[in-house]
Amino acid sequence: MEKVPSFDKHFISFLLNYICTRPEEMRMQLEDLSKYMTTLPPKCEENLFRKQYGNLKTCMKLPTIETVFFLDSNLVKFQSEEKMKACKDKGIISQADYEKYLASLKIYWTHQLLSLIHI
Repeated sequence: MEKVPSFDKHFISFLLNYICTRPEEMRMQLEDLSKYMTTLPPKCEENLFRKQYGNLKTCMKLPTIETVFFLDSNLVKFQSEEKMKACKDKGIISQADYEKYLASLKIYWTHQLLSLIHI
């Protein structure tokens, strides 16, 4: 992949950080993300990015965004751990965002294991 524009990187960072606010899931309904974005200022970078493509679903299908996330029906999910590491190594996501992703992933897997124990 060619160099990722800073506007795209900012949007990727926004998505990553927002999804990581719910680490026990590590995914988010597209509709919930869209509702959250309506609470942001209309001219903030995240909304301007979305508006330039028409809607959030179209944004999620951009090659730069698909390096980090994918849509599973209407769920926004992270790519595999290996792909996320590659994104960090290529500078698509920052070290800080990668560390936040890893910390959230640890919480996610702990939550999954604990739910199996309590079956």
